[in-house]
Amino acid sequence: FCGLACAMVLVGAASSYLRRKIWAEHAIATQSSKDLAELHSRQKSLIEGLADGVIITDNSGTIFSINQAACGLLQVSEQESVGQPLRQLCKNLPTNGEELFIDNAGEGSFEFEITPSASSEPIKIVFSRRAILDGAGTNLGSVCIFRNVTELRTAEEQLALQERMAEMLAKQHEPTSLHPLKLHGFTGESAVMHKVLALIERVAASDANVLISGESGTGKELAARAIHHGGARARAPFIAVNCGAVPETLIESQLFGHKKGSFTGADADQSGLFKQAHTGTLFLDEIAELPLLLQSKLLRAIQEKTIRPIGADREMPIDVRIIAATNKTLKQEVAAGKFREDLYYRLNVVGINLPPLRNRKEDIPLLVNSILKRLIKGSATPLVPPATMQILMNYDYPGNVRELENLLERAVVLGGEVLLPEHLPEHLRCEESTLPDEEAKPKETRIIIDEQLELPVDLDALLSTIEKKYLEVALLKTNGVKKKAADLLGMNFRSFRYRLQKFGMAE
Repeated sequence: FCGLACAMVLVGAASSYLRRKIWAEHAIATQSSKDLAELHSRQKSLIEGLADGVIITDNSGTIFSINQAACGLLQVSEQESVGQPLRQLCKNLPTNGEELFIDNAGEGSFEFEITPSASSEPIKIVFSRRAILDGAGTNLGSVCIFRNVTELRTAEEQLALQERMAEMLAKQHEPTSLHPLKLHGFTGESAVMHKVLALIERVAASDANVLISGESGTGKELAARAIHHGGARARAPFIAVNCGAVPETLIESQLFGHKKGSFTGADADQSGLFKQAHTGTLFLDEIAELPLLLQSKLLRAIQEKTIRPIGADREMPIDVRIIAATNKTLKQEVAAGKFREDLYYRLNVVGINLPPLRNRKEDIPLLVNSILKRLIKGSATPLVPPATMQILMNYDYPGNVRELENLLERAVVLGGEVLLPEHLPEHLRCEESTLPDEEAKPKETRIIIDEQLELPVDLDALLSTIEKKYLEVALLKTNGVKKKAADLLGMNFRSFRYRLQKFGMAE
């Protein structure tokens, strides 16, 4: 009995001990749970107080905490996110399979852009991931930060745009490798025009007769003047005549002159163009239109270096360089019996063929600058923005340089200081809009600016004027659809909206 009693006492004591231990462990567990809950609560308060999106994962990449900023950026709820792998939550983001979403031990950062919904504006986000390590260096999980940098990027873009435009407008004259004959009104920097200009320079140094061929409007008279001004006869007269514009009954008298009373209406002596061009250059434009009878007389004048005015009884010596031009193929005219072969060879000592403008479009920016300076006559050269220059570059110019001059004169009248696409004829803008997608994309285009800028100037006001004008035109072209207008200007919607507010155009 005593043994049983002792055993009962021991069991009771053991039971009491175990009960106390269990309650003690339960109390510890309860306190740990409370501590863990408090820790989680503090952690939640901490990340909810941040403006950035925050996600905390365990070492397997499973999300166990996400703040409301992250939910808003990623368009998810906390309930559907917690317990999900990070890579699953981010699988639909446009990140090109970024490994930082997949590699649970990875660290680093990158930037991407999302559009939460079809009607919302794009958002630029910088994502960064950092590991959580214990004292022994064991990976416990990671902290992921999603930062909205849209406003920052917009400000950076605005600053970069202003810097580019300021640099563009303030750019001073730079030395150029272009041919010096551009000073005489004939310009070009394309490979084909470098060859033409080099030939003009060599020909100018000689006294040989020259035949210039090319389509109407290619600048044949400008080339002739460049030859004249680049040679030894530069200080002597340069006399030009269009053989097709003078009536056949008057052309002989115009060229060779006449004596008083030599025909009806000859009330006084007339010297004629040959004599007026003495020691200088006579430019015979549209030479193919010269009548065959006069071709013979012209041939004799070239060969003998003498002329006989109508009604004169003797020859007069002349010292004239002949430069002729035509938009026809003179060899075909010779074959058709419309032009003397011997005269053709006398004129074509050196032949220069001017390419059409459609075959040297690289020269268009340079020509635009040169033509605008001539049109403005001393005032500041108007700004030609990239969109306008692109349209000018894409057009084929059946009328060549002469047509370009006409287009620019019209644009200056309508546009003033800034020549926008709307200042060009509609058929040019329609042609631009029907280009294939690849061709219609904006290309890098040189901006034409006057090398001699007038200072001082209110640069901020000038930049604002240009910027506001572009906004107005973009809205006009898209019938007020702001998203499309922003696309036309190559900027995101937030930047576009900021500019509208800046100029009071938001409504």
